Parts: sequence; structure tokens; C-alpha cells
Amino acid sequence: MAWVTKAGVDPVALFKAHPGRFPLFHVKDIDKELLALKPVGDGIIDFKRIFKHAKKAGLKYPMIEHDNPADAFDSLSRSMGYLKKNILK
Repeated sequence: MAWVTKAGVDPVALFKAHPGRFPLFHVKDIDKELLALKPVGDGIIDFKRIFKHAKKAGLKYPMIEHDNPADAFDSLSRSMGYLKKNILK
């Protein structure tokens, strides 16, 4: 989701234009300058909105991802915590 956002594309618009074509989400966040990747929930991406359209997208497998974090375990823990609290209720 971070690279789609950086490219200036709305993920939900992609889902609507190509329903069922997105069985795998790379769930990663990005800062407001669109320069640095962040743990999920720490950046600007509206994952609540994106996951509301998961069925239309065809989602089967969301994967938390963060390229080269300072602390991989901290990033994963924070990302999972955000998803459990806000998305995977």
C-alpha cells in the first residue's frame, strides 16, 4: 500500500476498477513526506478505509511489511497491534 500511495494512486480506486484482482495486500505504511516507511498505523495510509474494501479487492492474504526497519520485531509488534485494535476486530 505504501508504494501505491507514493505513486499518487488511491488503492480503493484500484479495487473498484479491477475487482477481485488483489488477493495479496502488502500492508506497509509511509510518512507524510512519502519518503520513509513506517510501522502500520504510524504513517498516513488509511488502512481502515482500505480494509473496508477488502472483499471487493479479492483479499485473501494481508502481509505486514516494512523494508529495513531499525528494529524489525518492534515494527512487526506495533503493526500487528494496530491491525488487531483497528482492523481485525
